[in-house]
Amino acid sequence: MSENVLRQGLTRYLSPARLEALRAARVGVAGAGGLGSNAVLMLARSGVEHFLLIDDDVVDASNLNRQQFWPRHLGRPKVEALAELVRELNPDARVETCRLRIDAANVDELVARCPLWLEAMDGAADKRLLVEKVMLSGRRIASASGMGGFGGKPMQKRVLGNLVLVGDFETDILEYPPLAPPPDASRLTLPGKEDVPTPTAACVASGYGLRRPSAATDKGMARPFFSMSPHNDRMPLVGTCPEP
Repeated sequence: MSENVLRQGLTRYLSPARLEALRAARVGVAGAGGLGSNAVLMLARSGVEHFLLIDDDVVDASNLNRQQFWPRHLGRPKVEALAELVRELNPDARVETCRLRIDAANVDELVARCPLWLEAMDGAADKRLLVEKVMLSGRRIASASGMGGFGGKPMQKRVLGNLVLVGDFETDILEYPPLAPPPDASRLTLPGKEDVPTPTAACVASGYGLRRPSAATDKGMARPFFSMSPHNDRMPLVGTCPEP
């Protein structure tokens, strides 16, 4: 078997005990779109190797601006394309896929398969169903609320027992357009929000919203994006956008 270069690289940052704990984790991910596909690959890069991926959708051209898919994946089930990417990154990863929509008839059986869950779905009723079932089973879950568009209130985190809730808790993904902006638009205007310069919006690397920093850091500094760090209330910082 060829050498696992991801595992080799992670030894620079994590102890053998931590790497083993990450490899032993089993994470169920409900939703493989803008949130789920990005989160799964970040988890895989961090050392998680066992996933259960659930989504009933296929990859569309409109997904390529913010979801972790490539033109070669068009028309394929999202869970299969995402599993392929995880295995390409880590050939030793164990990735199970279910191409289906979670509902009242199958949620109990699915929840029982993993002790850790990531809720990355769009519909409020779907979110509520999964979160309630996971919580009642005594398992742990991270859920998103308010990830649409860009601008608006800063990301927050709330810990409620076995539930970690992240988002701005207001912005509906169905009411705000996904990133990135049309190439022929010099500025974008969203309902209730200031104009957003296209170069700044185009810097955003995923479906997470571009959040404006505090007034103390708003001048003369790069603007962070895709921030998901345990050291703050947002999600791992992977880059910066210059101020417009």
